[in-house]
Amino acid sequence: MNPDRWKSLDDLFHLALEREPGSRSAFVAQVSADDDDLGRELEAMLAHYEQANSFIESPAYALLRRLLSKVNHLSS
Repeated sequence: MNPDRWKSLDDLFHLALEREPGSRSAFVAQVSADDDDLGRELEAMLAHYEQANSFIESPAYALLRRLLSKVNHLSS
């Protein structure tokens, strides 16, 4: 990805984060109407951001409990 494209993508990503989560998809659709790749890249960045935030917000013991439950389920 060239530096100008990355800068544009990064700027749009941060603009999307300033919006309420429910209105981000509409924003992405609007700014990427003529560029499907841009829309996919923004959506992917936002999805990774949301996933990372949900991971950070979960207490470690809750994550460990879910992981152990899955391991126990697989081994039984």
